[in-house]
Amino acid sequence: MGDPGTSGKVIATITDFLGVTHEFEITVKADGTAAINAVNTNDDSEEEVYDLQGRKTDGQLKKGIYIVKGKKVVR
Repeated sequence: MGDPGTSGKVIATITDFLGVTHEFEITVKADGTAAINAVNTNDDSEEEVYDLQGRKTDGQLKKGIYIVKGKKVVR
């Protein structure tokens, strides 16, 4: 893992199938250890999720295709 005296941080951002963005700050130390320092979620409000027939779902999602923010997503 590089020079023995180096360390660094990585910011990782993922978006889940509902369109909620999650950000992780990961620190890797010179001794090879790593830690997650912060987890931030951009979940301003409950997203409305619709099935392919245009019906609003109750939040209990099974495997399938849904409409979130006007886009098709697969769960």
